[in-house]
Amino acid sequence: MPHTDLPDHTIDARSLGYVPSDGALVRDTPFLTDVLRQTRRSSLWWAWGAPVFALLALGALVDDLWFPALLALVGLLLRWGWVLWRLPYHPKLAAVADVPIRSVPLAGDDIVLTRWVTAVRVDAPAGAGWAYGLFPRAHRKLLLRHRRVHLVARPGSRRVLLLIPGSLAVLGARLRDAPPARARGAHPSAPPRDHLVSAVPASDEVFSLWVRAAARNTLVLAGLAVALGAAVGTSSLLPLLDSRPGGDPIWNVLGLLAAVASVLWSLQVARTTVRLRRRYRRARAWVSLPARVDALDVDGPGRYTITATVWHPDGRAEQICASGTPVDLVAAVVDTGRLWILDSTVAGSMWAVGVPGHPVVALVGHG
Repeated sequence: MPHTDLPDHTIDARSLGYVPSDGALVRDTPFLTDVLRQTRRSSLWWAWGAPVFALLALGALVDDLWFPALLALVGLLLRWGWVLWRLPYHPKLAAVADVPIRSVPLAGDDIVLTRWVTAVRVDAPAGAGWAYGLFPRAHRKLLLRHRRVHLVARPGSRRVLLLIPGSLAVLGARLRDAPPARARGAHPSAPPRDHLVSAVPASDEVFSLWVRAAARNTLVLAGLAVALGAAVGTSSLLPLLDSRPGGDPIWNVLGLLAAVASVLWSLQVARTTVRLRRRYRRARAWVSLPARVDALDVDGPGRYTITATVWHPDGRAEQICASGTPVDLVAAVVDTGRLWILDSTVAGSMWAVGVPGHPVVALVGHG
C-alpha cells in the first residue's frame, strides 16, 4: 500500500502539540493528557491489584483464608490511603486543574547524575532548586535526549512534579538547595533541541521505549498469573487426589477450574503480546490515510468509541469502529484528517493506529 503525504525522513510533531515553546502552558497539549491518564490508571490499578495478588497468593499457600484475607485488607487500605494522600500533589486528577504546567528547557549543567539518582535543576514559583528522583535508564536516556521537562508546581510550594516528554514517567519531589553528593558529573552544556519525530517507528525512541515497557509489563503480569494459577490449581488438586476427609470437594473443584481458566487466559495474553511486539518491531513506516470522524461516543474517562470513514489509495472508502480509543489519538485524527497505521499491521485484520511520536497506540478492527 503506498504512503500518502509522508515526508521521506522526519515529520515535525510540534504541529501536533508534542513539544510546546518554552514556558507555554501545556494543559491542552495533545499527548500530555494521555500521559496523565495512563499514570492515573497505573496508580489506581496497583492500589487495588497489588493487595488482591497478595490475597490470592497467600490464600493458595495457607489453608485458612481469614489470615491472608486480613493481610490483604490491611494492605489494600494502606495502599489506597497512600494514593489518596498523594492526590493533592499528583497531576492525574482534577486536583491540579488550576495549576499551570510549563515546558522547561534544560542546559547541560541543569542535569546531574549519580549511580542511582537523577537530579534536575528547575525554576519553580517558590524559587529555583534541585529535584531528585530515581529514573530508570530508559527515562534517563530520554531526558538527556530531550533536555526538557514539563513542570507542575503550586505557588509557594517546594513540592514539584516533573514529566519527561514522550514518556509515562512522573517524578514527584521536593526542591533542595544543593545537587546530590558524589555526583558523577553534569553533562556538557548543549542548547535545547527541538524534537523531530522520525517517520520510521523503529527509529522513534519514544515509541520504541513504550512498546518495550508495555510488552515487558504485560508479560510479567501474565507470568505472575500463570504461577499463581498453578499454585491454586495444585492446592486444589491434591486434596481431590488424596480423598482425605475434612475438605470441601466443591470448593476444591471450583478452585481447580478457576486456576485452569487463569492459566489458559494468561498464556493467551502472553501469546498475543509477543505477536504484537513482533509486529511493532517489524514496522518501518507509518501509513497515512485520509480519514473523517463520523461519530464519537464516550467509552469511559478519556476514552471514546470512534466511528470513522477511511479512504484507501484506490479510492475505496471503508468505515471503521474502535472502542476505548484514547482522546488524544481521536483529536489527532480530527485535527489532521489522517489515520496513521503501522505498515506491519496494514494487511492484518487489526490495525495498530497511532500518531508519530505518541507513546500510545490503539488497535482497530476493520474489514
